[in-house]
Amino acid sequence: GDIAVFARSEDVDMDMGRFMREALRPMNGRGGGRPNFAQGGAPGEIDIASVAALAAGGGR
Repeated sequence: GDIAVFARSEDVDMDMGRFMREALRPMNGRGGGRPNFAQGGAPGEIDIASVAALAAGGGR
């Protein structure tokens, strides 16, 4: 499977732990972390285009 690590600077208002869980859920992945840093994985390939689209929409 693939792994992912997300981080943000202090001036970005997005919870990385929540974003990680939402981003990996459609790929049967799991993850979590703190508001500024998160990590997770999926049993198969992580669709980075889907993750980027979710991020562009503000995480929701």
